[in-house]
Amino acid sequence: MVRASTTYKSPAFVAALLSPLLLGAPLSLISLTHFVRSRAIIMDINICQSVEDLPAMPSAQLRDLWPPPTDWEVHDAEQALRFGDTTRAAASFLELLQRGTPVHKLQDCLHAAVKLQADELVHQMLSAGVPFNMLIIKTAIQQKALPILSLLKRYGWDINQEEAWCIPPWLSFALKTNPDIELLDWFLGNGVDPDKACQIGTTPLSTAAANASLDVIRKVFSSCPSPTSLRGHLLHFAVRRSDAEADAVVLLILNSVQPHINARMWEDCPLAYECFKLTGLGTALHETAKAGSVAVAEILLRHGADISIQDSCGRTAREVAELYDNQPVLDLLRDVEKGHLPVIRVAHDEAAARYR
Repeated sequence: MVRASTTYKSPAFVAALLSPLLLGAPLSLISLTHFVRSRAIIMDINICQSVEDLPAMPSAQLRDLWPPPTDWEVHDAEQALRFGDTTRAAASFLELLQRGTPVHKLQDCLHAAVKLQADELVHQMLSAGVPFNMLIIKTAIQQKALPILSLLKRYGWDINQEEAWCIPPWLSFALKTNPDIELLDWFLGNGVDPDKACQIGTTPLSTAAANASLDVIRKVFSSCPSPTSLRGHLLHFAVRRSDAEADAVVLLILNSVQPHINARMWEDCPLAYECFKLTGLGTALHETAKAGSVAVAEILLRHGADISIQDSCGRTAREVAELYDNQPVLDLLRDVEKGHLPVIRVAHDEAAARYR
């Protein structure tokens, strides 16, 4: 390992030593001596090949030698991570800790390390007490950084905690932004509860019903001991889909969860009902009337959807389809109202057997 003492007189060393001054870093004449000595030791640290090579120096000695770190020094460590220089960042992090930097000031450094997926450095930061926040958790989920997710859980992350009072727990975010089977397996293997609701009653399964693929929804259902007791108004969320799997997802939910086909949205959650009743809370058929497909509307009608039920604003499904200008569903509901299109009822198992 090359020691810094062999390079102290080189032009490159002098330029690196004085670079913060040339960039306008704020330093007084009184602290200039501290600055030069500290930059020399920083250079000594930065040429080490790994964290294990760092020269040992007691924290008390460092605090006597250097003044407290400035914000630009913390920013310098963060920038090293942004450019992928983990060795320099690790050295800067160790120095900042030894000089008594409050760990909450290093949170941006932790976020940068998570974005870089620098697992070892993330571990060091978490073990030193650097706090993590929602942004850091979301970044790890978006990048499918499974080792880092495991570290976050080890250091206190509750994966079943709601993201906010009106946003379900973290599996919901994973299913919405990165609905990947491997990521789902990690959550399922680490004690996630897909049926854990936020304060307004939505669950990660609500998000899955609205966004995830049929295979992902099947996998989540298979982890639930009793699908028929699932919360979250899954049918209401599923009928909003407009993708190619919408019909299959709706049929799977009708067959597996067997929800009350004419239940109004949030009628079992007083808080959510009071929050959203002015928007028009109705049955799954009302939701389909807003933006759903004719095929889904036909499925609901075949399973017993009642076209005469009014939502919380006093509108039937046909009136909602007219309000939202959903012409195909509007035409279907008009025909049913007039009796021009008889609805043939089917059993759950008959309709959904091929989607199991």
